[in-house]
Amino acid sequence: MDNASSASWRNASNFVEHTGTLLDNAKAYDRVHPQYLSQVLLKFGFPSQFVHCILNLFFDNSIHVNINGFLTEPIAQRRGIRQSDSISPVLFNLAIEPFLLSIINNPDISSYSLQHTKLPHNVQTP
Repeated sequence: MDNASSASWRNASNFVEHTGTLLDNAKAYDRVHPQYLSQVLLKFGFPSQFVHCILNLFFDNSIHVNINGFLTEPIAQRRGIRQSDSISPVLFNLAIEPFLLSIINNPDISSYSLQHTKLPHNVQTP
């Protein structure tokens, strides 16, 4: 993933004790590449005809940009899924699933549990 950052904490013996990964989801839908999405959908067992239709709907098209009332020449859309389509969140979740599964199934990565942690009842989300 080109939008992931990792940090490691080492003990006095210079042995890695903990690693954290931060995933930047800014413009996440724009980062979905058609070839990757195609491979993921096929791997999850979607029929090739369905995958072909999805790719045609999202990637095999062009757009015109309206600049001061004048339309540009067609511009090919090479990657990214539109946020306005109701199927886009599902496609994005399917696209990121192999990354998440690789973390969950990696025996070298364990989770951290926030036991006995109480959050104030007035915590607000951004």
